[in-house]
Amino acid sequence: MERVHTKQRASTAFNIQRRLPSKQVSRARHASPSASTGADRPDLVIQNSMDQVSVRNVYDLFSKFDKWEITELLTARETNWLLTNADIYKTPTEHPTGLIRQLQAFSESHIDILFPVDDDIPLLDTREVHQLLRELTIAIYSLNAQPTLSLEANFDLSSTCQIPTAFLDTRLGQIMINCDAWLKSVWHGVFMSREKRAKFADRWRHTGEASITRSVLHEFEAAGLQDISQDVDYSEAKNSFQPEPKSEDQTQSDDQFLASYADDLSMVLTLHLDQVSQLKNCLMFNGNYTIQSQIKTIQEKLDNQQFQRLKALLQVHENYLRRTFTSKTEVRKYIYLLEITCFLFSLLVGLKRRMKKIPNLNRLLPMIIGEDVRTERELPPFMYMKKQSTNIFPIEEETMFHLHGGIQFEYETGSLSNKLAEILNGKNESLLDASRRTLYGYLDLPNSPNMEYHVPIVEIDGKKYYHLVVDIEPYYGLSPVWLRVIQKSVESAAQKRFLNETVIYEMYKKYFGRKKATYYKNPEHGLRVSAQRGLACIFQALARKTPPSGLSKPNLRDGLTLMHYAAIHNRPIIIGILILLGVDVNAKSEVNYVANGGTPLHFACRHGSLDAASCLLGNLAAIQTDHEGWTPIHHAAFCDHVPIIRLLYNKHQDLLEQTTKDSRQSTPLLLAATSGALDAVQCLVSLHANIGYKDELGHTVIHLAASNLHTNVIEYFIRLNSRLVPTWTILVDLIIHPDLPMKRAAVQCLHIMTTHGEQFWRPLLEADGIQRLVRLLKITDVNLILSTLSVLCNISTNTEVRVAISTAETNLSEMFANLLKFHNDEIRSKTSILIADICFIPSNQERFLASDAVVGLSRMLDSPIEDVLVNACNAIDLLCRKNQFMQNELAKHGIIEKLTELLALDSKILRGTVASALASVTYNNMANQLIASSKGALKLIVELMQDREFGIRYKGSLAIEALAINNLENQKQFLSKYLNVQKPLNELMEIRSSEEWALEVREQAAFSLWALGGQIKSQQRYVAECFGIPHIVTMLLSNSEKLQYVSLNAVIALADESEPNQNRLYRENILAPLIRLLKHYHQLSHRVLLVLVQSFSVLCIGVSLAPNTLLQNAIVEHNAISMIIRLMESTQHVDLKVECCLSLARLVLNNSANQKQLSNDFNVADVVVRFSEINESDLKLRALLALSLFAYNNLENQCIFKDTNKISYNSFRTFIDSSDATYSALACFQVIVLARVIGDTEDEQVTLTALAIMKLADLLLSTNISLITQIAKYISSLARVRTGISDGFVSCQVLERLIEKLYTPSPPATSEDAGDEVEMHSTCAIAIGALSYNKTAFRLLYNLVRRDPTLYDKIVECGQRSCMSSEFVKFFESERVKGLPVDSLSLHLRVLESRSASSAHRRSTFSARKTPSRIGTANSHLRIQTTSVCSTIPSIQNKRHLTLSSKLSHT
Repeated sequence: MERVHTKQRASTAFNIQRRLPSKQVSRARHASPSASTGADRPDLVIQNSMDQVSVRNVYDLFSKFDKWEITELLTARETNWLLTNADIYKTPTEHPTGLIRQLQAFSESHIDILFPVDDDIPLLDTREVHQLLRELTIAIYSLNAQPTLSLEANFDLSSTCQIPTAFLDTRLGQIMINCDAWLKSVWHGVFMSREKRAKFADRWRHTGEASITRSVLHEFEAAGLQDISQDVDYSEAKNSFQPEPKSEDQTQSDDQFLASYADDLSMVLTLHLDQVSQLKNCLMFNGNYTIQSQIKTIQEKLDNQQFQRLKALLQVHENYLRRTFTSKTEVRKYIYLLEITCFLFSLLVGLKRRMKKIPNLNRLLPMIIGEDVRTERELPPFMYMKKQSTNIFPIEEETMFHLHGGIQFEYETGSLSNKLAEILNGKNESLLDASRRTLYGYLDLPNSPNMEYHVPIVEIDGKKYYHLVVDIEPYYGLSPVWLRVIQKSVESAAQKRFLNETVIYEMYKKYFGRKKATYYKNPEHGLRVSAQRGLACIFQALARKTPPSGLSKPNLRDGLTLMHYAAIHNRPIIIGILILLGVDVNAKSEVNYVANGGTPLHFACRHGSLDAASCLLGNLAAIQTDHEGWTPIHHAAFCDHVPIIRLLYNKHQDLLEQTTKDSRQSTPLLLAATSGALDAVQCLVSLHANIGYKDELGHTVIHLAASNLHTNVIEYFIRLNSRLVPTWTILVDLIIHPDLPMKRAAVQCLHIMTTHGEQFWRPLLEADGIQRLVRLLKITDVNLILSTLSVLCNISTNTEVRVAISTAETNLSEMFANLLKFHNDEIRSKTSILIADICFIPSNQERFLASDAVVGLSRMLDSPIEDVLVNACNAIDLLCRKNQFMQNELAKHGIIEKLTELLALDSKILRGTVASALASVTYNNMANQLIASSKGALKLIVELMQDREFGIRYKGSLAIEALAINNLENQKQFLSKYLNVQKPLNELMEIRSSEEWALEVREQAAFSLWALGGQIKSQQRYVAECFGIPHIVTMLLSNSEKLQYVSLNAVIALADESEPNQNRLYRENILAPLIRLLKHYHQLSHRVLLVLVQSFSVLCIGVSLAPNTLLQNAIVEHNAISMIIRLMESTQHVDLKVECCLSLARLVLNNSANQKQLSNDFNVADVVVRFSEINESDLKLRALLALSLFAYNNLENQCIFKDTNKISYNSFRTFIDSSDATYSALACFQVIVLARVIGDTEDEQVTLTALAIMKLADLLLSTNISLITQIAKYISSLARVRTGISDGFVSCQVLERLIEKLYTPSPPATSEDAGDEVEMHSTCAIAIGALSYNKTAFRLLYNLVRRDPTLYDKIVECGQRSCMSSEFVKFFESERVKGLPVDSLSLHLRVLESRSASSAHRRSTFSARKTPSRIGTANSHLRIQTTSVCSTIPSIQNKRHLTLSSKLSHT
């Protein structure tokens, strides 16, 4: 059944046979035996046609209107210049341009309409489109109404939705009101949903009554008034409102100025067609829209200068609305439907006037009725609430205000294009058949409100188009029948008189209040206000009682006639009434009581009244000049009304280059540039206006835009990049213009442009603009100097600009020093910033220091003005960043002391800026750090960290990092209980926000906290504990490179030689994020990769190179070995290769299973070859350390290394003889480990080992804490590696020296030898414990602790009981239980009184004992084989004997 039905419907579509159904035909024949009888009886025809859908739909059309609305409808129906029949509107008119005039006739009885699909909105509903088509057809063919909307303010602050009566309670009227209500809601920043508006429509007037207990604000909030940010789609809308940066006074002045004209301002949505094309009965269009402001204030009250200021303020609002209005899907759909309406209106008017055709309303889907199409007659006022963050419009809080605006349609289009012919060229004629069948199939489906009737979509050349089919039928007289039904209702309504003086007074009172209503009872005033408000029926009634001369009489106050008022306020119906009453359409306004002003067309074009301008042009209004020599297009261009420009251009294309009749001879483009009308400029350029035209004064568009500071126009022509307008050349030439005001304007434009964007510095530099700007600084004009400095400061962050400024003048430093002597604080501030930027070039620093510039900066810090202090601090900040020379020079002038004093002031902004400057002055500068801390800066910075604003705390954290870096004393103070800075830093790291600034704050807080760890191991571990392992894991998983870097360092600090912490990290699942990072190593920075690889090394090695087998195996199980090898092979960085090799060596240290797995994928011999080619000292030593760890307790690897013949003693000699003791100690450790690889014979191996041991013993005499710590680690690691090494340590008095270091205090923090005293004591105790496994050391140590048990307690306290030989511990503690000689009271007191004597006794006993070993034999070999060794050993021994003999004598 469906297939048969479809075929029948398809045939109907192609044959378009229009006949009544059989039942209707039979009924008509019964009722009327002859056609003539039916024609003579209209009522009978209507009755016989009641079964037609179209007739039933309009039968009761007028029942939804009240008497006032019907009266307005009847008046408008008879006076619409475009739609009223010529027998009623009896004046000559001209058809609108474009589609209405150029519609080509065709024979088909249907129209195919194609328009592009918008994927951002839901699919169109055919029923809704048919509803719009039906409403437009009724309005155009019967009621002579065209769609438009204006919101008119009433005296009680409500807004009347003024739309033609024909569109009341229609879907189109509803769409227009809803769309405009959203537009005003976004504009003003508050909204109320349609449903809540309807409920609040009458209730809001009673909010101020005494019976209402709640305040007016509470009543509005309860009714549903909300801030626009509460709507999901507009939650970020207000962030797009970006006014120009101004001073507070200027902002307040602009707000007052804008508010003073609020009643005359409106924001209008205009729908237009970008392109229309036709091919036979198929049409295609592209719709678009613009949002533009309109100003109804006449020129006598708002001159051109004031207009430019007001328009510039409104342009910010326009741009805001254009960016945000369509963020809502509902709004986008409304606009799309209105674009369709714009096209359908033009099409239907063309069908009516040119083809005498009409859409067949019987071939549409059922009509939407009832509440679904109910329109609001009035909108309640809005109100700003106190809790709103930003008010878009300058209206006081808790003050009701009405809405201004509207919607208009630009139905006069450009010429039809041939795009459709190009698209359908060569396409199959049946391309649209399928979608056509779908549409006709909808008509046979049962009517269901919930059913979806999607408009069919066709795809042509990869683009999607909606396809709409409209059936048409002949239109003549009152055919089709539904026209007779409406005509009957019209005639019936016209017979009833409704309008009288009482009704007029009541309507005035409704709109204007009682007082003004009484005033408007005067016919002259009533005519004027009716023309302004668009009260057509009242105006017509009053006009008929007024003589023609009275209708043309100008108002004495402003010289305007009634037609001028109608033109200003966009009232085409009023204009039509006046024209029918014989009023001259070209009447001029009076200026100084002389009728030489503008015509109504001038005023319509100036005020953006599109419908009025179209009406005047359609009624053959002439293009004339006013008293200023301007024609209508000049006013439209100057006032930025693009729809008017297009309208005039489509009517008269020669107007595009029409010049004004004044001394300047300006074109519309020049006037648009003069007023900053960017939209008008773009429109005129797109219409191919002459952009290179110069007026009589030789000014181009750039001259005029620059002289009026319209940078938006200048930036547009920069983007246009036309050779006819060399924008940059003109701008740079204006800098040296002989006219001082023009110079100022050009520089101010450059200031605005460089403030907005960073892309302008290069073309300015290339046009030689920098040198010309610097030369302007010699002029004595303060304003010009200030603007010039602002431009240079905006662009001086670029290196090339700094170079250009530096080379612009030879005496630049003296010039800037003179500027610092100005009494203008802003000039001094900007000069200081410029000096700071220029001094980034090292050669300029001494150049400026030779002048008085630094002195000027220092004096600026004495200013009482906050802005000056802030700018001076910013200059100091930039001047000292990564520049130690400038840090020291500024410190000499007392800058640090002054900055510290400013930190105590009660100003958040200033304190934050001072903290940033102090950070730059003290960063990594020990002397400046000490000055700041001595002046109390640390406490003030910590107090600053208590502020609530994250920006202030961020700058405080900068200062903390700068003051703590490489300064042990400051680090300890910050971490003390007194300051406890780690707490606010931890809070700062816990910011939970996804914005970029929050990430930057977290990064800086992490860096500052880590800086407090310094170089002290215990301190680093404490800071790492402050982070906490869970937070460390979180930082590891972040995408921030800085957080990853800090967290990896914290892992290293926790795990370094601490098996408990290593196991704790393992239990906290630290390996998962580490392996995750390693898998994505190609995404990591170089420094993160380095510490990542180091973290694996540290996690698996404990004290004395004791492996943590649990961690080694766990890391290897995660396939870390293969990933590290892959990283080592892929990287080009040698240091990373070395670290990878070190990590692998530690992963397999003393672990046979891991060594076996490594050997499968890794050849250690290749490493030796690669590392032998390294020349850099640090890397060479690290590479040798890696080889040493591979050889540590691994005879197999030692043999492999020896076979390569690449490792010799010469590789270590340089480091052993180095003046850097750290290098020497590490090289000695490596020589001892690799002795079997380096030495060819056993004697040579012993010799090298002896030499390294003696060197380490000598280095133990050093006072450098870090060095002693490192040597103690080496000793503890080597003590049990090979037989004889511990004997060598004992023979070289290493045990004695280690015991001495247990009691050695740390040097002052400022000393170069300062370090971690706790770590030194710990490592020394561990080394002593490692030596206790040696039998000789066992006996020596036992004798010492037996005489002084506190030594044993000290070793256990600093190290661990487990680090000592268990046999020693057991033996000593058992002896201690039995009783020791030291237990006697006298000896105990002597030990307590003389710690040094006891130490000397231990040393003498230790010295007197001679322990035979292989080392003694090695000493004799060394004396014979090596001259240097022979000379070294006796000296060492002599020195040792002298020391011991002196101590023995003391004992």
